[in-house]
Amino acid sequence: MTAKAPPHPYEPISYWDWRAPSYRPPELGRLGEQLLWWIDDYAELGESMLEVGPGNGRVYKLIMDLWAGMDFDYQMVDIAPEMAMMCYANTGILPDIWDGKRLPYDDASYDWLLSFSVLLHVPPADIAQHVAELARVSRRFVFVSTYTSVSSFTFAHCFRHNYDQLFKDAQLSVVDKRRFEREKQTQWLLKKT
Repeated sequence: MTAKAPPHPYEPISYWDWRAPSYRPPELGRLGEQLLWWIDDYAELGESMLEVGPGNGRVYKLIMDLWAGMDFDYQMVDIAPEMAMMCYANTGILPDIWDGKRLPYDDASYDWLLSFSVLLHVPPADIAQHVAELARVSRRFVFVSTYTSVSSFTFAHCFRHNYDQLFKDAQLSVVDKRRFEREKQTQWLLKKT
């Protein structure tokens, strides 16, 4: 049974399990278009993608709507079983579950790692390990889109991080970076160095 109030203090797995039944993210709009442009520019036929924290599957749907005929190996992984079930109901793909510490995949398992509006929800004590796991599992690129504006950090489940330093520490170099003022998000296309 879902709790009526969010779990306190913030603990990612229980919070996102609590949030799953009411989770309705906004349309991707220009943020999604930028991801599609980068995939179009850099992806090769038959490449593999792992989406970390897929929510309701909106990124998967966006990619598959455009490249329905392409042969992408697309997998998803989430920390919250309730969110994974919601994603499965929307996409037909059941995300793997992980503990939020170590992704359950070998080094360099996927050509692309996708992280859309996830990193701001990772607590400061866990963020360096989280970014290092994205880099470890990626074979080529890591795509990150996350809120970076001051007004985005008014909730207990939102954290401000020094992404440029985190990416550098994880040995990820910036291929491209875009700031979306209206959406108050920043997107990075990163490559393993």
